[in-house]
Amino acid sequence: MWLEQILHPDFCEITRSGHVVTRAQTIEALINEETLPEILSHDFHLVRTGEMSLILYYQSCDADGSRAALRASHWRCEDQNWRMVFHQGTPAAEPGLIRAPDQPSG
Repeated sequence: MWLEQILHPDFCEITRSGHVVTRAQTIEALINEETLPEILSHDFHLVRTGEMSLILYYQSCDADGSRAALRASHWRCEDQNWRMVFHQGTPAAEPGLIRAPDQPSG
């Protein structure tokens, strides 16, 4: 299964609502979803944290613009496969909070 391949065995997530979930809980929840909400993602930025490690920052919201969130995931490459080790979603106080590392704050 794709999820089992992409999620690192030590994966955990801090959800947008503040709950900590394990890899097994994440896989089970996604498999059992009856309807898939339309989520829009944008403003992707990658930051390399090591030769085989990076953090992906981005923003998301529901299709109607509600539930805006700032998101970050830590990815690690092992055996030529990128796997997500950690993910966190945080409600966005305002849009446009994520900037590329070389952009000045405004």
